[in-house]
Amino acid sequence: MKLRFDPFFHYLFKHKSPEIVVSITAQNIYCISLIAIVNFFIELYFSLWNYSIMILHPEIPHLYIVIRLNSCVMMMLISAAVFLYLLSYRNKVNGNVKKICFFLLIYSLIEIAFGIYISVYDLLLGGNSYVFFIMTLCVFGILVINPYGSITLSIISLVSFYLVLIPVYDVDYSDVLNMTEYFFFINFISVIRYYLTCTWYENHLELKKVNEELILAKEQLEKSNEKLHSISFYDELSCVKNRNALRTDWSDYNGHILSVMMMDIDDFKYFNDTFGHTVGDNVIREVARLLSKYFGIEHCYRIGGDEFLIISGYGKKSFEERISLLRKDLTNYRIEEADVSPTISCGIYRGVCDYENDLRVLKDIADELLYKVKKTGKNGFMFKADPLLPTGDIDIDDSSISLKGAMESKINNSIS
Repeated sequence: MKLRFDPFFHYLFKHKSPEIVVSITAQNIYCISLIAIVNFFIELYFSLWNYSIMILHPEIPHLYIVIRLNSCVMMMLISAAVFLYLLSYRNKVNGNVKKICFFLLIYSLIEIAFGIYISVYDLLLGGNSYVFFIMTLCVFGILVINPYGSITLSIISLVSFYLVLIPVYDVDYSDVLNMTEYFFFINFISVIRYYLTCTWYENHLELKKVNEELILAKEQLEKSNEKLHSISFYDELSCVKNRNALRTDWSDYNGHILSVMMMDIDDFKYFNDTFGHTVGDNVIREVARLLSKYFGIEHCYRIGGDEFLIISGYGKKSFEERISLLRKDLTNYRIEEADVSPTISCGIYRGVCDYENDLRVLKDIADELLYKVKKTGKNGFMFKADPLLPTGDIDIDDSSISLKGAMESKINNSIS
């Protein structure tokens, strides 16, 4: 069975997004739960108070006290049941909005009916109508109700109050005027509060949506920047650094004792031209992988077709050990089409790099050493050190080299 009560709580909700409907319903659950638990303790207090009067003052007619006591106990039990019921729906608003709104409407009607009953009873006994004022204030002043529901429900409440009161009580015209004025202002406040609350939730959801879009855009931008950085500083084929990265890292090598190696693949043009570019590309990838394995990808650069540059702080002994291991591993890689393993030739020069031009000198000398290896039969390496370099520094490994340039460029790309 579908619940139909749009004129009260749900009419304007059809113009609101589901998120706003859920948010307002959740807020009303909190408000009604608070009203119910407060109402429970108030009615408990009055129940005990009425019961004590009945015990301590037996001369007072019990009928009046029993009527009031039963009313308080009944409202106390209803409030407790409402509180427990709403507690079970506190985290289950989605999918239960209509059911919850219908329940809130029923409890609001019960509160108003209770206020009418107790106020009429109190007026007949010479009291006042404060309970009716308080109950309507709880419904229209605390709950977030759309204007159609608020105005309709308040008119019904006011008319019902006087329909019950007029036959049994001499109503003063000024009291009717004051009550009407009270309902006018409380409805005015309710309408303003409704639209302010809806506007706040709309702005909040819009800001949340914009924030999510910004986070998503930021993540996409970071991924794009990482991709651009990879394209800008890393060779696509070999996955080691390229000439752009070398230019960026160049100044970071200043102030270190460096071992600079120029290396190329022997007879690479023959493999490339005879067996195709796919075979040549696979050879380059394998050599680059082994260079990264033994010297670290941060110190490896592909500067030409089959030419690689290694700049590290390893001493003569460590460097030669790594070259030997690399060449040994390379023998395990077979070019199936030629049934041979590729070989490499290397020229290594160790010296001090105090200024940027020093690194260029070290690289040029390493290149000359590579040329000498090529002339003497290939498949080998030649290591030399600067004659002015102290003997003890030739074999000392310098592990203090910190390449900040490429990382700073990556950060700058991300910021821009």
